[in-house]
Amino acid sequence: MKALLVSFFCLVYIDSFPQQPVHVTIEQREMSKGTHTAFVVGIPQADARLTEQQWRSYVNDRPLGIWLGGAAKQVGNMFRSPEKKVATERLRIEKVKDEFQLRAITIEDLSKQKLDVYAKIVALDSVSQLVAFFQFTDSLFIDEQIVDGEMILNLKNYIREFGIETYREAVNLELESARNALRDKEKELKKLESERNSFERVINRNESGISDAESEIRILESDFSKQEERIGELKRELRYYNKRSIEYESTKDEIKAEGKTKKQITSGIKKQKNKISKFRAAIKSEEIEITKNLIQQESQQKIINSQEQAINQIREKLENIR
Repeated sequence: MKALLVSFFCLVYIDSFPQQPVHVTIEQREMSKGTHTAFVVGIPQADARLTEQQWRSYVNDRPLGIWLGGAAKQVGNMFRSPEKKVATERLRIEKVKDEFQLRAITIEDLSKQKLDVYAKIVALDSVSQLVAFFQFTDSLFIDEQIVDGEMILNLKNYIREFGIETYREAVNLELESARNALRDKEKELKKLESERNSFERVINRNESGISDAESEIRILESDFSKQEERIGELKRELRYYNKRSIEYESTKDEIKAEGKTKKQITSGIKKQKNKISKFRAAIKSEEIEITKNLIQQESQQKIINSQEQAINQIREKLENIR
């Protein structure tokens, strides 16, 4: 039953994370500076922690020449923000409450002007949303009213590419987890195979014990026959002796001694037969364990096959993320 439950889990695991599309929507969302146009991407399978790690890396992943220096170009002084400082060192994301803020950065292929980027991460069921806002440094927030369609498309592509990269990373983590699970299941199968080999070694030892006991019984039975013959001879001799003679008493004592030896041989045979019974019982017990083990191996192999199928599906999903 336990194996069946594990198998069921594996089958569920295969279908847990089907491939999902990555697309960007433009919405009005709230942020620290009010309600503005946001570029929103839903990232399947990514939790908030992974999304944050990926975002911190993504926004800094640019050519070596993109370092900040001097003041950022401003668009319209009337929209200038109180924060007029522009970073002169490599960018770092500042987290202010639930918002990730970057000041005066240059994003290749998006704009020749410096941009402030604000982002929020929203955790949903099996999906994380990145909500990004772009502002010309100390000036206007970018929306479809102040920039052309090409700029909007570039920003959408920039955010979508982040969503795709993060989705790929989430699926890579899923693939790694599935591979680790497969290794664990293969180890369990090897353990079962090792246990079966151990059961078979026990059976072989018991069979060897039976063979030794049977050989010992044959020897004892031969000795028993010899003892019976010897006692018969002594009894026949006894009839010829005078009951008061020394020979009679001596032969009588010898018959008694041979009788004791005969009883010892009988006891030895019984002892060996008891050993054989115990050996056979042990063999039967091990054979029962082997039967159980083979059933477990078969079940475990099915689990492995299911896990391999899951891995193949995850690889296929990863290859199709675009």
